[in-house]
Amino acid sequence: MKCTRCFRNEGRSATCWTLSDFRRGLTGLRIFAVGLHEDINIRTIQRWLKEYRRRDDEPPPPKDVNVTAKEFIRNVESKKQAEKGESVVKERKQLNPAIHVDLIRALKARVKTYLAMIANLEKGFKPLRTSTGTALQRLVRERRAKLPDPRLQEKKKLAADFKNATVKQIPYNTAKNVILANEYLGTMPGGVTNSWLRRSSRSHRMSA
Repeated sequence: MKCTRCFRNEGRSATCWTLSDFRRGLTGLRIFAVGLHEDINIRTIQRWLKEYRRRDDEPPPPKDVNVTAKEFIRNVESKKQAEKGESVVKERKQLNPAIHVDLIRALKARVKTYLAMIANLEKGFKPLRTSTGTALQRLVRERRAKLPDPRLQEKKKLAADFKNATVKQIPYNTAKNVILANEYLGTMPGGVTNSWLRRSSRSHRMSA
């Protein structure tokens, strides 16, 4: 039977489950939870599975700056945080005067910080022209090629021979570093279960 996790046909390891395995395991966990009078929902089971699969994974790589940027965007655009602020402003007459002053100070400081960040981000920045018919990945590659790379000579040496090319399965976070840095949509779906990295003499390609 082909494994739904690693797509191997020669048998399944202890960490590779078929869909039927998962359904049977989920039913068993629910029965077990009822016996212990524990409330186990699907999120709890998903967390357990994630922790279980991470046991054999290699250490997570350092976050690419694009991954950090996406996380920061989510925080800035957080609807939940905005709703908290709006609810406080709506009931501002009920605020302790000391907290009222502190809140104004914090907001002004944050605005000042954001304006400084915007100024730095806009300095010398020119959006890529995607209407030329050239793929965004190529435009990104050409732009990044102009940046200093301390490992450039090492990469050129390895790229000189196809014998140095390899294909291997990689963790989600490693794939995320590559996808967010190069893909036009700038997103990495959370439902990706298998990612493969191909390093060849002239390209770095990711398929997920």
